[in-house]
Amino acid sequence: EFFKYTRQSQFLFLPQVHDASPRVITQALALDVPVLMNKNIIGGWKYLTDQTGEGFNDIHDLQDSIQRLRENSAAGAYHPRRYVDENCGDQIS
Repeated sequence: EFFKYTRQSQFLFLPQVHDASPRVITQALALDVPVLMNKNIIGGWKYLTDQTGEGFNDIHDLQDSIQRLRENSAAGAYHPRRYVDENCGDQIS
């Protein structure tokens, strides 16, 4: 069911800090869904690029990050699936 709901989403929200590298990040990116991720996450920050989504530091810049994500999504600026195709997989690791 996660994949079904993720495909229908505008973005995947990852507010947590204490996670070594959440699998849901690459799963969402592979489904071509950008992420809104806490920049202070222990692991997984390496997937946050200008192709994959936006980051925020805390509640103080969250609203700005959401607005930027919405504007960039509407403009077609994100290419999360392309990022996964170019940077992940057996041939690359």
